[in-house]
Formats: sequence, structure tokens, C-alpha cells
Amino acid sequence: MSSSPVRFEDLAKVEKKFAATEVKLLRYQNELQASLFEDRADVVDGVPNFWCLVFEQAPPEIDQFISPSDSAALASLKSLSVIRFETVCDVASGTHLEGDPRSVSFTFEFVENDFFTDKVITKKFWYRTADDGWTGYVSEPTKIHWKEGKDLTHGMLDLAVRVWEREQARAQLPNGGADLGPVEEYDVLVKQVEKMNPGSVSFFAWFGYRGRDVTSEESARATKMEEEMMDKGKSVVRESPAEHDAKGKEPTEEASKEEQSESSDESSDEYTSVKETQSEEEDVSADDKVSEDEAASEDEAASEDEAASEDAPVSDISHTHTSYTAREIFPAGEDLAIALSEDLYPCAIKYFIEAHTQASTPASEPSEVNYVPGETAGQFVDPPDLEDSALMRMVEEDDQRAAKKRKRG
Repeated sequence: MSSSPVRFEDLAKVEKKFAATEVKLLRYQNELQASLFEDRADVVDGVPNFWCLVFEQAPPEIDQFISPSDSAALASLKSLSVIRFETVCDVASGTHLEGDPRSVSFTFEFVENDFFTDKVITKKFWYRTADDGWTGYVSEPTKIHWKEGKDLTHGMLDLAVRVWEREQARAQLPNGGADLGPVEEYDVLVKQVEKMNPGSVSFFAWFGYRGRDVTSEESARATKMEEEMMDKGKSVVRESPAEHDAKGKEPTEEASKEEQSESSDESSDEYTSVKETQSEEEDVSADDKVSEDEAASEDEAASEDEAASEDAPVSDISHTHTSYTAREIFPAGEDLAIALSEDLYPCAIKYFIEAHTQASTPASEPSEVNYVPGETAGQFVDPPDLEDSALMRMVEEDDQRAAKKRKRG
């Protein structure tokens, strides 16, 4: 066994290779399962309330975001499709996209309901890498056309959409309109988010999730740099977007001379620094003799500055990646997207059967999710009858797929 010390750079490099392999496996898995999900969609299309019951039995990671009002709206859900749109493989046309298999889109199809007029609502998530090493989902707010008085997000989704649209229009201006400050209603959105109770946020506010503002260009640049450094066996040294933009051209001859001059003066700077330190130590006693009146005056000035800061508009917040959460109406948007795409959707048959089994138990209570769209509120129906052998077979197959997925994780 080698006694050489473990280098974290080596561990990070191996971990990156594991991550890259998992991405390849996910791409291959998507290609194999694409036709299976199409077959499943054809089958469940004739099963009444299939997706309503699936959401009724959703795991805690999803169920925690579904309120009774959300359940009533989801009762009109006719179908759900999840597509890894950057790796779509069209056999007929021979088209095969080699994008990131983690990018995903959700398409919800609804029947007529009391909450909104939309028949189809789509939400897309792009998997991105930032210059500073951050990776994760970014998205765009999706508008929902609510019926009068039925907005389950209480105006938050509409507000997030308006701010997003204005920011996109601003981005078309010279220099992205950086000198104009935040767009209209940004301050209002941030203040509303501050007052928001996370426990009462509607599931439909998820359609307003944005994540960090990472463009496809920045993501491609950061990914390429990471791949090149990993191929060379070096650690990836991250830089902020500002540092990247400030790089500009190669150092000029004058700059090189200045750098050499600064290097040659280091020894003299160290000597000067020692002398200055001695001088500062001699002045410490004098500096410590600040009068009580002066100290009180400084405290008063600090209090005034603090009060002024509290009264300052929210628009003074720096628009960097550190402040993007200030306008996020559904902070757990990425977590919910992962739970929907990697658990609920692929294991939908299992959750449907669980709902069927529970509803078949005499002691079970009718669930609000079983509300029949178009009927009087409060009327519920049982799931359709299926043969026990078919139920057990589907459960076993679904459990086997889930077990294989856990092993890979």
C-alpha cells in the first residue's frame, strides 16, 4: 500500500470522471426508455384519473409542495410528459442531439377546469455550468392564464413573469442596459418574496422558478475550460465572471515591464513595511485616546447610516449570482424538478397502483385528488378496476427499475 499523501486534486479528478460516466449512462438510458414512455402514454391515456392518482401518492419530496387547492387543480391533469430535450433521438429523421441529458422539459396537459384556461403548460430546465464552477438548473418563468379570482399564487407568478420579460427586453439594449438599474417592479418582487411564507407557496409557483442567470455561452465556455483542464490532469481554477471579462487582451510589453519592476522592488517594500510597522506601534497609545464625545458621535453616525440603509430601495442590491435568490418565488424549484423527472414520472405506474390499492381498502377515505373535472365539487370516483395479476406484475417491474436506479446512485 502506498504511503504517499492523498491529494484532494486527485480525488476531485476521479470524482469528475465518475460524474462524466453517469452523464453518459443517463444519455444511454434516455435513448432506451424513450419508446417505453411512449408506449406507457398510449396505455394510460385510457385510464381515468391516472395522473391525478399518481400525484395523490407522490413521495414527500413532491407532496410537501401540494396544497389542497393545488390538488383540486391537479385533478384536471390529463397527461404529463417529461423529455430530455437536449438529447432527443428521432429515428425517422436520423436526428440525434448530443446535448446535456440532464436538461429536461415538463409538459402538463389539462382538461377544462375552474382555475385556468390553459390546456397545455410547459416548463423547461437547462442544466448549466457557470464560470465560478456552479452547476445546476436554470429556467424561465412560465405564464399561467388564471381565471378571475382563481390565482393560486396570489399574483406572484404573474409578477415574476413580468419582471423576467422586462429583463429580456432590457438585455437587447446596448450594454444590456446595465446603467439603467433594475427593471420596473423588481423591487416589488423582492419585497413580496421577503414576506412570503415558504410553507404556503403553491405548487404552481414552481412555474415561476428561474435559478441563476447563466447563459448558454457562459455554460459552454466554462464546460470547455473544465474539460481541457481535466484532460491535462490539472485542477480547475475558477474565476468570477467579472475576472473573466476583465482579462481582455494579452499583457502588453509595458505591463510586463511593470510586473518585473514590481517584483524587483519586493525586498525594499518589505524593509519599508517593517519601518512603517514600528512607527504605527509608537502611535497606538495616541490613537487609543479618542475622547468619549468623539466615540459617541461615531456611534450616532453609524446608526444614521444603518437607518438609511434600511430605507434604501431594494434595487440597490447588486445583481450578481449572490442576489438571484432574492427574486425567487419558488426557492426549491430545482429540487422539485429533479423529484418529478427522476422519481414521480418514471415510477408513475407504481404510484398509481399504490393509490388504487389504498382506495380499494374499506378503511380508506376518499381523496380530494379524485375530484372529477366538470362534476360538482366533492364528487369522487374510485380508480378503474385492474386484474390483480396485472397489478402485481406492474409493481414488480417498477420496483426492479427503482432498485437498479438506487444502485447506480
